[in-house]
Amino acid sequence: YITTRLLYATSIDGINWSKYGAGASLMEGGGTGSWDVCIDTPEIVRDSSGYKLYYLGDTLPGGSNQLPSSRASIGVATSSDGIHWTKHGGNPILTRGESDSWECSWIESPAVLWDSAAGIYMMWYSGVDTNGWTIGIGLATSPDGFTWEKYPGNPVLSHGPSGSYDDMWVAVPAVIRTDRGYEMWYSGFSSATAYGNITVNYATSSDGVIWTKFTGNPLLSTISPPHNIAIDSAGPWAPDVIFNGDEYMMWYETVAGFSLATSTGQIIEF
Repeated sequence: YITTRLLYATSIDGINWSKYGAGASLMEGGGTGSWDVCIDTPEIVRDSSGYKLYYLGDTLPGGSNQLPSSRASIGVATSSDGIHWTKHGGNPILTRGESDSWECSWIESPAVLWDSAAGIYMMWYSGVDTNGWTIGIGLATSPDGFTWEKYPGNPVLSHGPSGSYDDMWVAVPAVIRTDRGYEMWYSGFSSATAYGNITVNYATSSDGVIWTKFTGNPLLSTISPPHNIAIDSAGPWAPDVIFNGDEYMMWYETVAGFSLATSTGQIIEF
């Protein structure tokens, strides 16, 4: 029996990291028969009540070489300090779509923002259709972070045309809001390259609903120099981005672990 858990690390510069409790688990997957035997793709939001952690929960008690089951959904946990977490009693809070929908197989990888001025939470997430092996990005909103409503026009970001860098998958979004609007980074996958090249790409939006892909995509690629293929293989995947006032810092997943890229953002298009 295999389960998964969420861990915690801290850094003062975003480069040198220290694992909390020597790699101690902060949150475990549920027990046998639960909806979240395996947990993954965490996203943390800080609001006036503390912290909310959104995550993929899956019934499949398998290893990393197995796909999520068709029941994979999104749940939430709360914390006052970011370390001690309590799972919401009403989980899962967001589930996959109907059998003929763009998200009929499973949903995962939530990216969540709290808009205090508007009094609304916004969640962008990956929706998977294994009938054609396509992935898109949908939007859901909530007044309290627990009760969610999907945007009726989903997906808000779809895969590109045949032969493009993201003609099968646009997935695992990271979204921030600045004074210019909403900015999204996402992983793309093309049928033309099989599993040889995964990319990180960029899109912008004035409202978080209508998105425009950057004309200079992709930003990062497995096979394009100067990236180290040995390190970046099976990636770059699942970007997470902050803007510290001077530069953007992007952490992303590879076969070797987490990597970092930075940018001044001088060519951003809105």
